[in-house]
Amino acid sequence: MLFSSKLLALFALVSTACALPTSIPVLDSIPVNAVNIAKDPELDVVIAYDADGNVLGQLPASVGMRKRDAGSCVNMSSDDVQKLPGWEKIAQYARENWGDNWDSANANPDQYPDRGAILCVAGDVTPVTLDGEPSCKTQSQSTGGTIVGADGTVSLSANQGTSQTTQVTVTQGSSLAVGASVSAKVGIPEVAEITASMSSTVTFTNDLSTSNSFTSSNQQTQTVSLQNQAGKSCSLTFDVQTCDLTGTGNVRMLGSGWMWFFYGSRKNGHYHWAASIDSILSEDERQTSIGFRTSTSTNTASKYNAVCE
Repeated sequence: MLFSSKLLALFALVSTACALPTSIPVLDSIPVNAVNIAKDPELDVVIAYDADGNVLGQLPASVGMRKRDAGSCVNMSSDDVQKLPGWEKIAQYARENWGDNWDSANANPDQYPDRGAILCVAGDVTPVTLDGEPSCKTQSQSTGGTIVGADGTVSLSANQGTSQTTQVTVTQGSSLAVGASVSAKVGIPEVAEITASMSSTVTFTNDLSTSNSFTSSNQQTQTVSLQNQAGKSCSLTFDVQTCDLTGTGNVRMLGSGWMWFFYGSRKNGHYHWAASIDSILSEDERQTSIGFRTSTSTNTASKYNAVCE
């Protein structure tokens, strides 16, 4: 009888220690101060906890999202997370809080498609550092001759302004998310009297030697009306300057989201626990990058002059 009483008392103590609040707030999203989350199999909800282990609220266990289109973020695999510079801190966090005998560590488990680990481009614009002065050359060109009409007038048209095309080639891939595509805005600095600064969103494939290109133009059609002798042939002469410039850059990316640890028995009341990557690791401990080179060609038409012969 004494043994049974002690057993019941021990059971009551354990139950009290693992008990959840009688009323758990229902959340629309995981709070920013959540450090870990856990699946409650009986209620089929995910429960969010802060750094002190306090319950912040509950959400549905899954909401039916899965793969991401090419954008500023890509899903990470379990191997990717374990290649982060600070992976050992995440593993140690799991050991200290739930034990080291997990069955598996999962970055994007099928059970929680919208609550996994992701790799995202950091910052608004990735700057390009030019290698040096551009290589330029200037040539004179002319439009085709146009006959002056019987009324003594003629209109001549040509494009004026600058167009530029930039090719971006991956020179150093990241060891994370190999082969995945991510979009980043790349910024080319201004070169005085040659080209204005420009930026464009480029899709990078995390694989060596893959390339993409983008074009920018402020060229406009300019029309010049002339008075001259009927029957003469008139044309526009102008200068065309072409320049080539090269540069380098690095698309910086940060890991974030959740790393899941699945256990064969309950740990603090749950089988499935997830640790917040961005809460546990500093930016330096969860970053990687894709290195690239740029090759830009510009074409500028200017200094127009009408000639009639």
